[in-house]
Amino acid sequence: MSHRGPSTLLPSLIDAVSDGVMVVDDAGAITHVNAHLIRMWNLPDEVLAPRSERRVLDHMATQGTSVQRLLALVDVSPPEVIELSNGSIIECRVCSYRSCDDAVGRIWTFADITERWAEEAENLRSRQLLALHVEQTPLAVIRWGLDFTVREWNPAAERIFGYPASDAIGRHASFIVPEHVRAQVQGVWEGLLAHRSGERSSNDNVTASGETIHCEWYNTPLVDATGAVVGVASLVEDITARRRLEREREVLLEREHEARVEAEELVRVRDDFIAVASHELRTPLSALKLQLELIPQILGPTPFAGKDRFEALVRRSLRQLERFVGLVNELLDISRAREETMVLERAGVNLSRLVASVLEQYRSEAESAGCVITANLVEAVYGQWDPIRLEQVIVNLLINAIKYGAGKPIEVETRSDAETAWLVVRDHGIGVMPEDRRRIFERFGRAVPVTHYRGLGLGLYITHQIVRAHGGRILLDSEPGRGSTFTVELPRRD
Repeated sequence: MSHRGPSTLLPSLIDAVSDGVMVVDDAGAITHVNAHLIRMWNLPDEVLAPRSERRVLDHMATQGTSVQRLLALVDVSPPEVIELSNGSIIECRVCSYRSCDDAVGRIWTFADITERWAEEAENLRSRQLLALHVEQTPLAVIRWGLDFTVREWNPAAERIFGYPASDAIGRHASFIVPEHVRAQVQGVWEGLLAHRSGERSSNDNVTASGETIHCEWYNTPLVDATGAVVGVASLVEDITARRRLEREREVLLEREHEARVEAEELVRVRDDFIAVASHELRTPLSALKLQLELIPQILGPTPFAGKDRFEALVRRSLRQLERFVGLVNELLDISRAREETMVLERAGVNLSRLVASVLEQYRSEAESAGCVITANLVEAVYGQWDPIRLEQVIVNLLINAIKYGAGKPIEVETRSDAETAWLVVRDHGIGVMPEDRRRIFERFGRAVPVTHYRGLGLGLYITHQIVRAHGGRILLDSEPGRGSTFTVELPRRD
């Protein structure tokens, strides 16, 4: 291709351009070279001095191209892109010219497009990655035109809705929107176009097989450089299975709630029954105990054959009866032992005196079990407590020490400061395993088999509830095989 121009090219104009420029005449002699070209190709003086086009091209050929490749560019469009050995990307153009005085020659231009090339390569890579993501994402990617027809439909959309791209592209959205949600979907669409902001929604959809599924939609208007909406992009997730699991979970939670309410009602009924039964049993048991206690008085001091054996039988019967009364009392207490319903009748109580009274009552039982009780009681430990409940705490801890520390000594002590009183009961029996220390304070909680130690597992539970109702706490320090120490802390004032 030939271009006409002035007979003289202005060197200043050539030097001003940012590209490298070399002008040669029809004989291949260089008439002008600008500074940009010299720097771009590192042209030394010995190459430029002959003013030979071929000499310059030979030098260029050493940096990643060839003379033949360069000469082949004459009057060729588009330009050739050459990657030099130093990593630079050069765009090369060459065209012939004819001046007004019919002189002919060629103009070479070389533009360093390294940065532009890198940007375009990165943009291409980003587009390829985006296309790959669209192809491989588990979410359906759908692009809509302004007429609400499908313009793009990825493989996930094919899988979710069952339509291949060839069947979906060009169709109005109604082919996947069932009749009962079309008004809702139309409202979402109009909102997207009006507000030009993304919107999340969910609705039923229909597949190619006619199955109704539930999808979550993430919709974004596509806005061009002028601010005009040119379409909408949607990401779609099929949440049918998740919704089903959520509904099943809600049903299970409702059933669990109903079961818990029913269980609580059953517990309440059981406690009511225990309370009534315990009350009903206490009256005849008290009468029977009174009659057994009267027998020795009725017999009097007069000896008769078998009297000693008979009295021993009465004493054994009384002990068994007292044990049975104790179990009945525990059953009665369990119905009262809930902290939120326990009513305390507080009065001024001397803890040490109450402890001494209980120790005296149970001294013979302790001796029968081979336990020697040592008491270290501060003379006066006063507080505002319920005396009957507090006595029950002392009794339960002492019975527990006798039962599980049989044959070993027991220490009981009291102490206090201005705000708090302490009761300590220490045995040297079997102790409690670490994993059982919480359970023994629970209702019917046991740390040993019932076949080895009798009882309902209520004593420590009731003790714990009474102590908490007083605003105190009970601590356990125990080592298996070396005994247990129960420490009750009670605020002295309510």
